[in-house]
Amino acid sequence: MVLDPLSALSLAGTVVQFIDFGSKLLSESCDIYRSATGTSPGNHDLEITTEGDEAPEEDALVGLARACKEVADDLLSTVQQLKVEHGPHRKWRSFLQALKNIRGKEKVHSLRQRMDSLRMQLVLQLVTILRYGSNGPLPQF
Repeated sequence: MVLDPLSALSLAGTVVQFIDFGSKLLSESCDIYRSATGTSPGNHDLEITTEGDEAPEEDALVGLARACKEVADDLLSTVQQLKVEHGPHRKWRSFLQALKNIRGKEKVHSLRQRMDSLRMQLVLQLVTILRYGSNGPLPQF
């Protein structure tokens, strides 16, 4: 049985979607498995920002600052892994690195979104502290 070109293209697209879903599922599973909190990093960030309302303002601020530092370190590490070093076979290594970049762009985008969300929560927490006062000097990070 021979498939017409349109059916073959449709089948190939379905296979690619399945592989992409499997890759994302595996990546998320690994993140949760490696996590000390038992949840994905994005969900942990949400937990930190929503628990901030129950904790004293300074504690929430420190928690947000720590989460920002962790995400920033992860983002920097990811971006540095996407560089090509100088040396022999640079064209071939550039091609291989381009394949890694395609996969890495999704992680970079996710980390940037997490960083933006944490930054907004950090600013909101600072404004709250400045507006309503605090019980002393701001905490040191």
